Amino acid sequence: MPEPLLDVPVVVDEASARSRDRHRRAALTSASALGPKVLSLAILLVGARFVAAALPPNGFGVWLLLITASGLLGFADLGLGNGLLNEVAAAHGRDDVGAMRRAISSASAALALVAVFLVGAFVVTLPIVNWANVLDVGGPSAGSVTAAIFVFVVGTALAVMFGPAQRVRLALQTGWVNNLWGAAGGVISLAAVVIAAQWGASLPVLVGAAVIGAPLVAAADTVVLFGFQRPELRPRRAFIHRVDAQRLGRQGAMFCFLAVAIAVGYESDALVISHALGSGAVPTFALPYRILMLAPAAVSVVTVALWPAYTEAVARGERDWAHRTLQRSLLIAVSGTAAVSLLVVAVGPFVWSWLTGTSGVPTRGLLAVLGLLACVMSASTALGVFLSATGRLRIQVVAAAAMASTNLPLSLVLVHPLGIVGPAWGTIITQIVFVLVPVGYIVRRDIHRLRATSSSAAEGVRRRLLGEGAHP
Repeated sequence: MPEPLLDVPVVVDEASARSRDRHRRAALTSASALGPKVLSLAILLVGARFVAAALPPNGFGVWLLLITASGLLGFADLGLGNGLLNEVAAAHGRDDVGAMRRAISSASAALALVAVFLVGAFVVTLPIVNWANVLDVGGPSAGSVTAAIFVFVVGTALAVMFGPAQRVRLALQTGWVNNLWGAAGGVISLAAVVIAAQWGASLPVLVGAAVIGAPLVAAADTVVLFGFQRPELRPRRAFIHRVDAQRLGRQGAMFCFLAVAIAVGYESDALVISHALGSGAVPTFALPYRILMLAPAAVSVVTVALWPAYTEAVARGERDWAHRTLQRSLLIAVSGTAAVSLLVVAVGPFVWSWLTGTSGVPTRGLLAVLGLLACVMSASTALGVFLSATGRLRIQVVAAAAMASTNLPLSLVLVHPLGIVGPAWGTIITQIVFVLVPVGYIVRRDIHRLRATSSSAAEGVRRRLLGEGAHP
């Protein structure tokens, strides 16, 4: 009976080839993410120089606020984008084109409705909300604040509506194409801001120039992907299914709640310091915090690139590969963040003293605590991406909600006896207790169960191949 023996290497080679392909695609996506990140920073720094000269101080403040608020795009799609990513990646792993078409069409219809709702909600609330008063803007810029925010909302809505193409590329593990489009969008926005500022454009025009790149390249990517590269996946009304839309909505709601809980849990420390110690203490905390959080941000780029690979591997039944990759990503994430943190602790005070003088220089104690927080965040990110990719959202939502609801009061309690490091310790404690410990336990339990099952299955295969326990 030679055939079964000859079939084994073929299966192993196929699995190894898929494993190498997943790692290659994830590496390409991670490496290509550098361009858009650099261009986003360039828009903020280079563009700000030109805009500051073109607008009065309060107008420049509104422009800067809206540009930095572009991260809210992750909330604007109500989590439907991440739900679509999971659905398409799982269907891709099963080679189920029909399921991919239904998910893409249903999500596209839902996201178009979300985009219309965003613009409509803003228009409806115009008689009620005075945005100039909300943002405390007076002088000549007050009259243009509402128009500037409307331009921002429209740009965000368009990016949401054309977002499915980017999620589909991520699900198909071609995320580096998104990064190329993102780099092109960054160049367009930067050029538009510089030109508009040189012409002395108004605040709404300058906001539009800064946000035009994202929806423009998203629309172009939609045409290229569904019109030429994958026309069989083009959204069509006939492929919209209520069941698929409801499933996407349920996943999206959990993703949206998770994103809100994480934002509340991690972004409240500076507010606690300002409330308890005064706004003068915030820069001493906020600047080193942002620098040290660059390491978890880099980890996020790498682990998010693994998201569709996890989903596709699990759909093919290759959970062992997914768990091995998770363990490696955890090791790399924590060790890399720890190395960066130790370097910042060692040289940080000298660098800050040279840049800013003697005022506001963070102590090594503060830097060490923030470095520990960065390591905890990197580990949480790696675990969170794995759970999101494998559809384990409920445990994440519960853990994030517990962390967010306890972090704020604990930080308020610790800030008085511990000072500026108190809120950071509050975040570390709640993150470890409510996220790392329960989530880590669940993942470890799943890995042990998988290994036990895999060992039993492998022993059964070995016995069959050797003729042990099998009928001749």
